[in-house]
Amino acid sequence: MSFQIYEDQFYSGMLEVEMQQAELFNDGSQNTMRVIPREHIGDFSKEAFFTETADIVTRRDIASNSAGTATELASDELVGVKLYRRYQFDKKLTDIKRIGYTEEEYSFLVGQQIARARMVEMLNTGLLGLVTCLGLNADNYSDITGESTNTLNYDSLPALLAKFGDRSGDLRQIVGHSKPIHDLLGDSFNTETDNVAGFSINTGGIPTLNRGLAMTDSGSLVEEDGVESGVDSYKTLVLSQNGLVLEQSEDETVWGGQVDGLENLVVRVQGEFGYTIKVKGFQYQSSTANPNAATLGTSGSWKQVAADTKSTAGVYIETA
Repeated sequence: MSFQIYEDQFYSGMLEVEMQQAELFNDGSQNTMRVIPREHIGDFSKEAFFTETADIVTRRDIASNSAGTATELASDELVGVKLYRRYQFDKKLTDIKRIGYTEEEYSFLVGQQIARARMVEMLNTGLLGLVTCLGLNADNYSDITGESTNTLNYDSLPALLAKFGDRSGDLRQIVGHSKPIHDLLGDSFNTETDNVAGFSINTGGIPTLNRGLAMTDSGSLVEEDGVESGVDSYKTLVLSQNGLVLEQSEDETVWGGQVDGLENLVVRVQGEFGYTIKVKGFQYQSSTANPNAATLGTSGSWKQVAADTKSTAGVYIETA
């Protein structure tokens, strides 16, 4: 829609942007979710790795001198998929002038919108890939939606962390929707061990078993009707280092200028870029390049290639 033109008033300079928490990459997630620069050609990124081999060390029979049995080191591939993105803002030049802005000021505001929107889109898409991959194997998730206490609570966390066994210390960052995270805050009021309730009330903090905590109201963490009709469920992640890597695999190209030939001159800002999504321990196996959200969120599009759960991106718990 067109700008609302004020006659004897002025624009405050306030810019409403997407309000979802998006600063969760790199340091914001203790490097469990990272954005890194790495350009590559083609639609897929492939990285070979050596798989874990069981029973490498065996008993040696000191009474025999027969031929030994060799172990062959096997390999597999981690495969990521490139996603292509675009944006375009059009506004009549006369509308920009009528609110007292220059083209440069307008372009600056548009740039702020784009920068925020890019991070939100990348985060939501990355989380979609993450929860889809971790949902492939019951060793990577817990579902307590059918239990008597089906909201996120402290009693449910040890069993979730135990899925990484003696490597549970590698699970360093909790990422969740604000609904279950605030449920956990409520549960802390009822936890009396070392006065946890007092800590939560006095500091406003949420005890997290010495893990980092990040809230983001991403739709990728919500399962519509996941509990029952009309009641959604929520997936709260606990991630290991490099669990999700988004590679900035195609340079961003931005064009800005006036478009003529219309009734009014139009100022256009248009750009395109690409990034590649990789999930630790998993392989994108669909032949579909540049997948949409439906394909990216389909379990058949992914395959676990890490032999051990402890070598994957992490775990999640599904709650009411």
